[in-house]
Amino acid sequence: MKPMEKRHCTIESNRPTAPGVYRMTLTASDGLQHRCGQFVNVAVPGAFLRRPLSVSLSEPGRLTLLYKVVGKGTEALAALPEGASLDLLTGLGNGFDVDACRNRALLIGGGIGAAPLHQLCR
Repeated sequence: MKPMEKRHCTIESNRPTAPGVYRMTLTASDGLQHRCGQFVNVAVPGAFLRRPLSVSLSEPGRLTLLYKVVGKGTEALAALPEGASLDLLTGLGNGFDVDACRNRALLIGGGIGAAPLHQLCR
């Protein structure tokens, strides 16, 4: 597991998946990889505080984030176009210990809290 890093990523897509819920896919040329269950802190342009967002899926060079619009910060995030650049703190959180239940697991989640379960079930 990598320690926390400050990264600059490009928005590949940022689209609604349900009312008020968005899926954002980010890419980085120097590679992105996260342990299942980790999260990122996103610097939203015009906002003072970063927004912590769960990583829904981590693939080599690509992260998918799922977030709900609940205030001005996530509203600004939802308005960002494809091709825009974002500043992230990556590698946050401990993630899940997938070796502890490799043969049999019960995944329970609801709403936006189910985001990190996508990669876990894969």
